[in-house]
Amino acid sequence: MTATTPRWRGPSTPVGGPTLASRWGGVYGFPILDPSDGQVHDDYIGKTTHPIAVREAEHRGLGRNPDDEQPWSDLIVGKPFLIEEGLWTAEELAARERYWIRNYVPHRPRYNWLDNEGCPGQIPKWVAREQRAERDRARGLVTRWTVPAGPVVRRVVVAPAGPGVAGVVLRSRWTWLALAWVAASVGVWAAVDRLGVVLPARWHLGVAVAVPLVVALAAWRWWTTRGRRKLRRLTRWFR
Repeated sequence: MTATTPRWRGPSTPVGGPTLASRWGGVYGFPILDPSDGQVHDDYIGKTTHPIAVREAEHRGLGRNPDDEQPWSDLIVGKPFLIEEGLWTAEELAARERYWIRNYVPHRPRYNWLDNEGCPGQIPKWVAREQRAERDRARGLVTRWTVPAGPVVRRVVVAPAGPGVAGVVLRSRWTWLALAWVAASVGVWAAVDRLGVVLPARWHLGVAVAVPLVVALAAWRWWTTRGRRKLRRLTRWFR
C-alpha cells in the first residue's frame, strides 16, 4: 500500500487583492484507501474557513453533529492536507474548490459529487453509503448507513396555490425561524409601544428587533450545550 505525499500549493490571493468581504479559506484533500486495489488516493476535496482539524472531525463523525460523518470516513489514511489557502470571499473560495475538483492531478477525486461531472470512476453518494454498509456488516457491526432509493434531493415543501394566491415555497427551517422572528418583533414592538412613557419612541424599533434576537441566541446556545442532553434523559422515562 502506498501513501499519498501531501502537496501544499501555498497561499494565494485573488487578482486585485483581498476585500473587506475576504476571510481566510483553505482547500484541502483527504487521502482515502481504495479497498479494490489497496492503494491510497486523494479521493475527496473540500473547502473550509475553519481549521482543517475541525472539518476532519466532522467528516469522521466526531463533530457536534454526528450526521456530518462521511461514508468513506473508515477509509481515511492519515490526516487531510492543505492544497491551497488564501484570503477570499465565499464565492472565490467556492471557485477555488471547484477548480481543484476539476483539475486535480494525478486524477480527479472520486468521492466528490457536486462540480465533478464526468469524473471517471466517480462514486455517487448513495453508492458510497451502500459500500460503507457492506463494510460495516463484514466487520460484524450494526450499520446506520441506510441506502436511499436514488440521488439525494433536498426536500421542498410547497404550499398549494389557491385561486388568486401564489404558491409559497418554504425551503428550510430557516424560513420558519425568520417568520417567527418577525412575529416576535411585532409583538415586542406593540408591547413597548404601550410603555412609551418609559422608553423614547426612537428606541422602539431597536428593542423590538434586539430582544427576540438575544432571546433566540440564548435559547440556541442552551439547546446546543445542554438542551439535547436533558431531552434525551427525559425521553428515557417514556421508553
